[in-house]
Amino acid sequence: MRSFYFQKPHQKQFIYRKKRLSQQIKEGYRMLVATVVVLTVFLTFSYVRIQTQNTALGYYMQAIKIDNENLKNENLNLTQKVLDAQSMPILEGQTYELKMFAIQPENIAYARPDIDVAVLPFRVE
Repeated sequence: MRSFYFQKPHQKQFIYRKKRLSQQIKEGYRMLVATVVVLTVFLTFSYVRIQTQNTALGYYMQAIKIDNENLKNENLNLTQKVLDAQSMPILEGQTYELKMFAIQPENIAYARPDIDVAVLPFRVE
């Protein structure tokens, strides 16, 4: 009787070839060396890349710190200018309130003429 089913495709049978122990040791040695070399190259590349990034970030941080210090100095200078500008009208107003007067050179009396120790006259108004 004839079969109406499809025939099985022809399958290749793999024949396991026995290897000598010395061949297996050589292949294992080659695989070990290849693995160590690949890992060493990968780790070296990773280390160099990370160190380069850290160096670049260090330079970037240093530039930012310098900019920050410059801005702080500029802020301090501007604050000093503002305080100087604000203090002049206040001092001018206080001179009249405290009834201060300017010392004239002829009003200065010296305690001893041979040394420059001056006694300023005190005047209350």
